[in-house]
Formats: sequence, C-alpha cells, structure tokens
Amino acid sequence: NSEVVVINQASSGGEREDPTFSKKIGPRSFQSQNRLVTSEDYKTEILKRFEQLKSVLVYGGEDADPPQYGKVFVVGNTKNSVGLSNIEKNDIITNIIKVKNIVGIIPEFIDADYTYIRPTVDVLINGAYTQLSTLAVKSLVRQSIQEYTDNQLEDFGENFRGSTVIKNTLAVNPSIVSVNIDVDMEKRIDPTLFFGTPKDYTVIFPNGCLQKSGEPSIESNAFVVSGVNSYIQDDTKGTLQLYTLNVSGNRVISNSNIGTVNYTTGKVILKQLNVQSIPNDSFIRVYASSTNNDVEVNRNQILVVDETDITSVTINMGLSNDTPA
Repeated sequence: NSEVVVINQASSGGEREDPTFSKKIGPRSFQSQNRLVTSEDYKTEILKRFEQLKSVLVYGGEDADPPQYGKVFVVGNTKNSVGLSNIEKNDIITNIIKVKNIVGIIPEFIDADYTYIRPTVDVLINGAYTQLSTLAVKSLVRQSIQEYTDNQLEDFGENFRGSTVIKNTLAVNPSIVSVNIDVDMEKRIDPTLFFGTPKDYTVIFPNGCLQKSGEPSIESNAFVVSGVNSYIQDDTKGTLQLYTLNVSGNRVISNSNIGTVNYTTGKVILKQLNVQSIPNDSFIRVYASSTNNDVEVNRNQILVVDETDITSVTINMGLSNDTPA
C-alpha cells in the first residue's frame, strides 16, 4: 500500500473551464494555428492562457486616438473588475504576445476603464394589488436589478439602459404603479503608491456628467491633504476645488483651483494633488450624475455595479392609491 501526501498545494491557477468556454475557445484556438495575426487570435490566446481575465479587447494602433501605427493595443477585463498588476500585464506582453505576434508590431497593454454605476430607483406600489409586504416587493425589485446588471454589464461594449431597468421593475409585481430612476456614477482613483507626492490624476465619466444649477456636480469621499480631511467639488463652472469641513459642518475652500471638469466629455483632471492617506478606504471616489438614464461606453470603458457595496443601488419604496398600469 502507498499513500500520496501533498506537501505544497497548487496556487495561482484558475477555475476549471466550463463546457461553454471550451466550446467557444477551442475552435478559435485551432483556427489561429498558434500565431497572432487578427484581433480574434490575440483574444483567444490570451484568454486561453490567462485565467484571471473574463474578456479581452484588442484593436490596432490605426484605430487609436490619435493613431499610433505599428502598434496593437490589448485591454483586459478581469473577473473581479479589478485592474491587472504591472507584473501580470508584463507577463501577458512578454510570455504570450511577443513570442507569437508578427515581427515589427509593438504590443501595448492598457487598463480597462471601470465606471461604477449607482442607480437610485423610486418605486410606488398599491398594496391592494398584492399579498406581499412592501419589504418583500422591494426585495424582488433589488433581485431584478441585480439580474439585469449581472447579465448586461461588466464587459466591453455593454451599456446601461435605464429604460430597461424601469420595464423590468414594472414587471416584478402587479402592485407596482410607477418607477423612476436616477443614475449616478463613481470613478475610483488609487493614489496609495504616491502618498505624500504631488501627482496629476485623470478620470473620464462616460456620456459626460450632469451640470447642476447652483450646486456642485462633482463630489468625493474624504482623503487627507496637509493633515486635514479634504473633499473635492466643482464651482459649477468647470473648476475643481478642495474643501474641508469646519466644526459646524460647513464647507471651507482650502484650494480654489485643483483642476478642471469638462461636463460634456466627462473628463475630470486633478492637478498636483498631494494625498497623504485615505481614512477607512483605499480609493479616492469621485462622484457625478449621468446626463440621462442611459450610460454608454466606448472602447476600453466598462460599467460595473459593485455588489460588495450595499449602498451601490438605492431603492425607495412609496405607497399610492393609483391603479397599476
């Protein structure tokens, strides 16, 4: 008799391929014949050998803005919507792409641009048309929204459609009279490698951001600058400001110009921001409202609803005597 004893367990591997993935990748792998020529060749080879990725976007330098001829750009979408490390990106370029792509074509890996959608859904119900409690109907609404975001988002080219969320919510229960939705967006900046060092940061909100009248359109969580909890806002005219809170909770401007926001393009530029730390967080979170209930993406942009954040989807329930449609 013999016994096998595992001394060191295997690590860094991926989950076993499901049959659907194998059926999709198998024919493409055979078609590529172990070389990288078309964008599909790149996608197939990278997905086959790099288990952390959910999907891959590949495009030629002639399609870049501005065009960069002689290059091929690769964007990876991870299964947990967290960007790849520099070591992982270099591994893909060096050990997967360069050994098989055409000589003279320079591969370059760029990050996926994640935008976190934060919908607020207002639902009116007439209790006479259901035996369920308001809380139970709310739970069904939340489940419907989660199913939509799980199936429709978190990949390249997938847009958020507020009208679809409204239609799906109306169908959840016969008691629902009306549904209204507002869509906020969140961008995340990770400055942890640059704590104590002035640095520029840029984020882009898809579709632009709503320019509000008489109140800031850009907000943020707290982060420490010069030893004080500080926040970002705009002056309603396109200039970004840094402010603190006094003992009464009122805003006090500490820097009247730390960057700009273009409400039309959604580009937010922070200039020489010196972050020392972030209380109870790993990111500077920059918030803006969408210009409408549809959020559409381009090229490397990906929309995500963070299911680990219980505040990412807000559902407000109300009662009505109206007859459901």
